[in-house]
Amino acid sequence: MNRPAVHLIPFKGSEASFEKSRPCICGKRECADLSERYRSLNDIRGAYARTPTANKPKKFNKAERFRRHLCPQKTLEEIITVDRRCKKEAPGVRTRQRTGQEEEGSERQNKYVSWHHFDPWVILEQALKGDKYICVDTIPNDFVKSVIQSDGESNGYTDADRFDTKSYYVVPSYPLSKARDDLEEVEKNTRLRVVTDEVAAAAPRVSRRVSPANQADRPQGPPTAPDRIDQLMKENLELKEKLHTYEETIRYLDETTHGPSPRLSSANETTTVTNSDQLTE
Repeated sequence: MNRPAVHLIPFKGSEASFEKSRPCICGKRECADLSERYRSLNDIRGAYARTPTANKPKKFNKAERFRRHLCPQKTLEEIITVDRRCKKEAPGVRTRQRTGQEEEGSERQNKYVSWHHFDPWVILEQALKGDKYICVDTIPNDFVKSVIQSDGESNGYTDADRFDTKSYYVVPSYPLSKARDDLEEVEKNTRLRVVTDEVAAAAPRVSRRVSPANQADRPQGPPTAPDRIDQLMKENLELKEKLHTYEETIRYLDETTHGPSPRLSSANETTTVTNSDQLTE
């Protein structure tokens, strides 16, 4: 069984913060390009989450999973967020000055990871907390098995990523190739929605000006308004099919995680999610 597709995951919050580009710890140019394109669509996958600190064993292990998935060539100190406000730290990882003298710079030195490195279903179903997205530490074992791995593939989550028998660490394991495919689908759907708006705006005006009787005698030349309307209507049908697929996706996820539920009343009634620009651990 194929996993249901994920479409636009809209961002809501401070535009100034959202539009700010940050260096992802993976250091890849393609990652930065994808983030920029997602931002242009107002999709959360164009934003960034802070990497974990390593001041507690759970955070230390989560940070280590980040490193192994995204940048195994780097050291842990190169990818963690340093927080000198913390009073404890994991053995062997120095995140707080202990010489009695304050280190130069701010109390917190943040490192970032692009949201598109995370499975989109994790973002939709596990990271949304109230009115913001949070890079949570763990996700339930049942969610990994029934949603992320519903197509029979591991999709980046292995036994090494387990926190315990009931949960997995949230890891940035989503391949750039899949993030790129998802982006192209979002861009296509966005163009189709623009076409729908054009049809809705143009059809009433044209129907008042053009009668069926004189269309056959119209000389050949550049596409006429009716021809354009026909073209737009065809593209609009394609959009409706896409929206229907999105409805089925939402229903599939709801039944997978919460049991059977009533179908949506219309292919045009879609479910959206909101978030904020607050980037937290």
